[in-house]
Amino acid sequence: MTTLSSPPGFRGGFRTDGDACAVYSEAAGIERRMPRAIAVPVDADDLAVLLGWAHRNQMPLIPRGSGSSMASGAIGDGVIVDVSRWRAIHPIDMQRKTICVEPGVLRGEVEAAARAHGLRFPVDPSSGAFCTIGGMAATNAAGSHSMHFGSMRPWVNSLTCMFAGGTRAEVRRGAPAPRAVPAIDRFLSIAHELIAEDHLGVIKNSSGYAVSEYRQSGDLVDLLVGSEGTLAFFVSVELSLATAPAATSSVLGTFTSLEQAVQAAMHARESGAVACELLDRTFLDVAAAGGATRLVPANTESALPAEVE
Repeated sequence: MTTLSSPPGFRGGFRTDGDACAVYSEAAGIERRMPRAIAVPVDADDLAVLLGWAHRNQMPLIPRGSGSSMASGAIGDGVIVDVSRWRAIHPIDMQRKTICVEPGVLRGEVEAAARAHGLRFPVDPSSGAFCTIGGMAATNAAGSHSMHFGSMRPWVNSLTCMFAGGTRAEVRRGAPAPRAVPAIDRFLSIAHELIAEDHLGVIKNSSGYAVSEYRQSGDLVDLLVGSEGTLAFFVSVELSLATAPAATSSVLGTFTSLEQAVQAAMHARESGAVACELLDRTFLDVAAAGGATRLVPANTESALPAEVE
């Protein structure tokens, strides 16, 4: 394999050595793939240079934030583009309850900024302390509150994107799709041919592109969220925020079968629970073994903590 050289005019870091490639060859999952190079663009203009070079040389680019992906979305045979250092957080718009951030900002940082103003960001994956907003938008992340608030998609108002070749455009919910952007123009020319499979009642679907959501809303934001870096790079993300609850309470139920726990989850949701987690027998055994006192009844197969506001 020919060793790559830093693209002409690229100002950021560009490494092809084995040590750097090894660090970026894995994420949170079990798969491992050695990239061809690692690029760390300084800013959006620098990313445009990289995109133009990749387009001319037919070089795959893989966007990467904190690398918390379990499904190998942050690794690949190409150039890993690390945007985790893009961490600007703009002031909250209190009237609209929105916040605009760069893709490397952590979910926990958005939550802290929102809480300081009596607001919150309710999408809460288990990796929320260290996953990036760009990665959450790319994967349509969800969490224990998704049963009530939904996954990432409805909370994204706009995306400032960079497309193949380095074209930049803002895609905003409720606004016409930007034109004279080759990637968008190509998509809109075939949009009527898209086949949408509806999965009624499914809270989150990670299979392929969100064609069904796009067909229903007509908003390109819905298609871009969850596209895992295959359609565009996200330069900035505008998020909606919710009012923080005045108080919360939690309920813990134990069940002798998985079926009973599932039924209880349905009842919890119908009763107004906003968050729900299922802990199976194996998890409970591990938790019990870690303490001096065994709190889990021997005949318990699963436990279901639910949160109500």
